[in-house]
Amino acid sequence: MFEIMPLTPQLLAELGDELGACDFTDPSQTDFLANAAYCDVQAAPGNGKTTLVAAKLALLSRNWLSRRRGICVISHTNAARTEVEDLIGRHPTGSRLMAYPHFTGTVTAFINQYLALPYIRGLGWDVRQIDDDAFEAEALRRYTSFWALKNQAEKAGATVAKWVGKLTLDPAFDDVRREPESLMVQRQKGQHGADTNCGKALANLKASLVRIGLFRYADMTALAWRALRENPALAERLRDRFPLVILDEAQDTNGDQLRLLEHVFKQDGAAFQRLGD
Repeated sequence: MFEIMPLTPQLLAELGDELGACDFTDPSQTDFLANAAYCDVQAAPGNGKTTLVAAKLALLSRNWLSRRRGICVISHTNAARTEVEDLIGRHPTGSRLMAYPHFTGTVTAFINQYLALPYIRGLGWDVRQIDDDAFEAEALRRYTSFWALKNQAEKAGATVAKWVGKLTLDPAFDDVRREPESLMVQRQKGQHGADTNCGKALANLKASLVRIGLFRYADMTALAWRALRENPALAERLRDRFPLVILDEAQDTNGDQLRLLEHVFKQDGAAFQRLGD
């Protein structure tokens, strides 16, 4: 695992000075700073949770020697990531945690970098863009070329448009050719089954968008699950690489992403620490 230096009054005072005259002497703060195991931290918005994360990084940077294993700091938003980077980037020893083998970024960036994109490359698929709005615009432009969807839209246009705009890969898809003709999608409320003409058209539409490298953010989570299921040792390798994982803004991390992180890190071999409102 990793070791945390004893929190003496002198050390806490040094941390406070290094991070801008902060006070880290409250028992709840020192409990988190000294914790090397799984834990949850809950506090009201604006209570300095991100600063506390920076303090823990500053503390760990004093004696982190491994060149192969690192600390993984995951935030829901780029704003929170930037706040951590700004706080720790000016620290005399903490700045070293902003480079390999450590990771600081959003949950989406983590999933893409370590799971989804390597898996996509293994499939031979290209990635042009990962963006919900761009995907929806192109899907809505294309779907009328599929007669079953066009016919259904004449009866319930808004419903079909919703299905089309949010087409997300199902991790159980069984076509892994470089240029798939059909790809199983997650079924939305009221959506026609996969064995119907409408369901088949949705699968074909999804494949057409994958062939041009256009994906939704949720596709990346689905592909990450696929990667983990096909490569059971992958989660263990990630736990070995990141013995400490800190999830900031845990309350905003969506259900699928949080379940994925817990599947990987909420096990022996890593300390998964979550902070949220």
